[in-house]
Amino acid sequence: MADGRIKLIPEKEGNTIFTYAGDMSNIFLVICLKALFGIERVSSNWRNVTIKDKLGTEELASMLLTLAKVDHPELKNLLTLYFMSEQGRLRKMYDLFGDKLYEFAPENLIAEFVVRNIFDPELLKELEDIDYQLT
Repeated sequence: MADGRIKLIPEKEGNTIFTYAGDMSNIFLVICLKALFGIERVSSNWRNVTIKDKLGTEELASMLLTLAKVDHPELKNLLTLYFMSEQGRLRKMYDLFGDKLYEFAPENLIAEFVVRNIFDPELLKELEDIDYQLT
């Protein structure tokens, strides 16, 4: 973005968060939204995260600010627990890293590995200064 800030823009059917942070950072944000807030209709690419949910822009901005302020070790623990309860998502995320030891490692270590590899403290810091517009 021109000013370097993350932008939250209301859309006709949801909201878009323009981060320009790259694929892995935006995947991390998607997982956080799913794990912490139960938002399921969310997708991402290198440029943005799109939420096709009936959330108001102000409500979503509040969620993002809350996410930014969660203690990092606590967030890592919550994400690990989330992955352990979502086997399909855990496997899909693990496969992104090309590691082939899935069937040999305990589930909790796989979940911790995935969280360690996607965790993005810089993105969390940037969320503290999110710019959003109301419709």
